[in-house]
Amino acid sequence: MLHHSIFRCLSGAFLGALAMASLQGCRRTDMVSTWVPPSPASTMYVEDGVLASRVRAALILSPVQHSIDINIESHQGVVLLSGTAADKTQMDVAVFVAQTVPSVNRVDSVMFSTGAEPATANLSSYAPSLDELRARRLLQSTQQF
Repeated sequence: MLHHSIFRCLSGAFLGALAMASLQGCRRTDMVSTWVPPSPASTMYVEDGVLASRVRAALILSPVQHSIDINIESHQGVVLLSGTAADKTQMDVAVFVAQTVPSVNRVDSVMFSTGAEPATANLSSYAPSLDELRARRLLQSTQQF
């Protein structure tokens, strides 16, 4: 029995010392935070990425064929479209769709035509609304399944 009481005293002393040592690390050393709010440049970088993603989503919902082949970059509300499109009409529709995205101030296009035939026969007076584009993309996605 004596052996157990000595072991119990030593283990209690060890746990007490361990608790005191761990509490020493919880001492408050500085009241001033070193956290600095993000700079406007990093915030603008995130906003540019969000804007490019919104333009990408609008192009995916649009009737532009192979919109995945169009590269999108943005900087302070200016969107740059580059890559290839089926024809001149597809390039114009891509620019139009990008202009309809909120927060887009200007759209620059450096796109080239691959020379394919237009997607529809009569695109001369075609000016789709964003709701029409969404409805058409939704209809296409439901027909695939």
